[in-house]
Amino acid sequence: MFRDEDGTFVGRCGLHRWTFEEWDEVELGYVVRSDLWGQGFATEMGAALIRHASQELGLNELVGFTMEDNDRSRRVLEKLGFELERSFVDDDGESLVLYRLK
Repeated sequence: MFRDEDGTFVGRCGLHRWTFEEWDEVELGYVVRSDLWGQGFATEMGAALIRHASQELGLNELVGFTMEDNDRSRRVLEKLGFELERSFVDDDGESLVLYRLK
C-alpha cells in the first residue's frame, strides 16, 4: 500500500505472477484512488516497484496489461518505459493490451 506524507491511503501496487498463454510472466499492477487520478501517483508507485523488482528481486522483465480503452493506464505504462506488445481478448471477452518492460 502507498500513502502520502500525511499517511493517507493513495493506492496499492504490486508484482503478480501471471500465466499468459504458455508463458509465466511477472506483472506490475497498480490501483490509485479515483479522486487522485492525474497527479502522478501511479507513475511514482510503478517506478518504485520497478526499481525493487530489478535491484532486489533480479527481475529483468515485467509485463503490464490494461483494458484497451483505458488511456490513463496505458499512458502510465508508457511513461514507465513499457512498450506495447499486442492486443488480446481475455476469457470474459474484454479487449486488453499487453505491454512489456525489458
